[in-house]
Amino acid sequence: MKTTHIISGSVFMFILLCCFSCSKSTDNPANNNTTVKHNYGTYTFVNPTTNKLNVTVYKSLNAYATDSNNVTKFSITPNGTYTATGVIDSGVKYYFDCYSDSYSYHNWSDSLFFIYSFVFYKKTDSLHPVLLNNIYRTMLLKNTSLSTKWVAVNALDATLTNSVWSQLPFYQKYYQITVNKDFSVNYTIQLADSGLHSPTGNTLYTFTDSLSVTNGNYPVFSLFPASIIPGHAGNIDTLISSNMLGGASNTLIYRLVFARQ
Repeated sequence: MKTTHIISGSVFMFILLCCFSCSKSTDNPANNNTTVKHNYGTYTFVNPTTNKLNVTVYKSLNAYATDSNNVTKFSITPNGTYTATGVIDSGVKYYFDCYSDSYSYHNWSDSLFFIYSFVFYKKTDSLHPVLLNNIYRTMLLKNTSLSTKWVAVNALDATLTNSVWSQLPFYQKYYQITVNKDFSVNYTIQLADSGLHSPTGNTLYTFTDSLSVTNGNYPVFSLFPASIIPGHAGNIDTLISSNMLGGASNTLIYRLVFARQ
């Protein structure tokens, strides 16, 4: 015997309204609080070099440091320009990577008035990136890495020619330094009486003639690339402490040598 199921008009209409209501509440952007107001402008980036430049723009220092969630990415032809429209807000601080294909030209430095960040205050403007021409990005970030680790492997006397590594006690040999893309530095040292020690709040603050690591209550030392020593041209895997260590209770005076891991 065939059974027929009948749905009354009012019940069917109720079911249809419920389905429509559920769909509306899910698809309505206002309900999800996803509306973002922008004040986009039109901005021109100028390449002052005869090399192609690669540019990546980020909205936070963390995004810059981790190379994540970029706002836009583009390249600029030699001595050319690139105009970004509809992606950069006026009045907002951005961080950006800018470098040539060889990484010899770059803006990775926090010693020259924050050349790795910018703010456009007008709706139409241009940016002429300040670029350095040195080996520090290649040396300390291996071009595109987010950090590099350096470990003490030797100690030289004042002449920089004789090793005194074997004369150092074990705790004076243990230095490890990590240089990060956001210009922070983490380091671990061995203290004679309390084991490993990792101070916080370190900043790598200059990339001109030397590299300096400081800490509020435990100064370490400045570092310079071994490549500036005669006979070491092209050596980008070695750093040497620029100030002499030891002295006072320790009569041995030396400079530590760090190798990139």
